[in-house]
Amino acid sequence: VCAAHILSLAMLVILR
Repeated sequence: VCAAHILSLAMLVILR
């Protein structure tokens, strides 16, 4: 998967 996609998911989880 793209690193950008992983970063996006991480951001969503952190900002949840």
